[in-house]
Amino acid sequence: MDNQENNLSFLDVELLLNEVGAENPNLANLIRKIIYDSPTKKMNTHAREVISKIINNQKNNDKKCQHNGCNAKSINSHVISKNKLDNFLGNKINDKIIIDVLDLDLKENPYKYNFKQKSTKFSCSFFGYCRDHDRDLFNELDNAGILYNNKLLNYQYLRMLYENIRNLESELKVFENIFNELKSLNNQSPNDISTDFINTREEKLKNTKNRLERSKEIYQKIWQGLVTGVFYITSKKYRLKKSGIIFSHFFDLTKGDDKEPYTFFILKEEYKKTSYIYVGTLCN
Repeated sequence: MDNQENNLSFLDVELLLNEVGAENPNLANLIRKIIYDSPTKKMNTHAREVISKIINNQKNNDKKCQHNGCNAKSINSHVISKNKLDNFLGNKINDKIIIDVLDLDLKENPYKYNFKQKSTKFSCSFFGYCRDHDRDLFNELDNAGILYNNKLLNYQYLRMLYENIRNLESELKVFENIFNELKSLNNQSPNDISTDFINTREEKLKNTKNRLERSKEIYQKIWQGLVTGVFYITSKKYRLKKSGIIFSHFFDLTKGDDKEPYTFFILKEEYKKTSYIYVGTLCN
């Protein structure tokens, strides 16, 4: 790679992909894969800076619980029970219980994920609920072992969704700053960044805000379902071959013209002799 190519920044690449994508989206996707498989030093530096800002915002423990208006300080909550991680996946190494976690490869290529070893104390965790709500809301779930019913699954989806809300809040703060920097650069040098590029980023920022608001609305509906006993999420359970991983995620595939939210939850639970995947969908 020559010096000019090696000096490509993240913004340079995205401007190129935006220009190519307007004429040939498939070619843009191919170029994106090639470039991000072997990013330049400048791109890696930018990615690490952005990711560090997001992580620092997530770790910044001035966050409040906010569950039902609670203003108590958030603690490091586990989105998947630490008991389950310890009992079914963890390996004890030097007085710590360790599991393999899929995480961003900040050392080599911050645009990719790799498995790395991490203590269960800090795995699958986020600054979400206060100590009291984390204990009282999820005590039954965390001590249920492999016995899941619809109520416990809705509690699991509740905190999966809350992790998603907190991640979106952190990303939104960083992306708003980046977008404001782009607009400032565009005002200084209008010919360097196309209006179309700015508009595309503004639309993505708007979509992130919409996803955050939609997640908050769904959160409240799940909570009300748990309070009333009329559960908002229904689940299907599938038995799988043991694969040694735990996975949880909330997916929001809603588009602007959809009349109802197109969202679902996937929970992959791993036990010593059994493996299950749960798919949760809204009861619209």
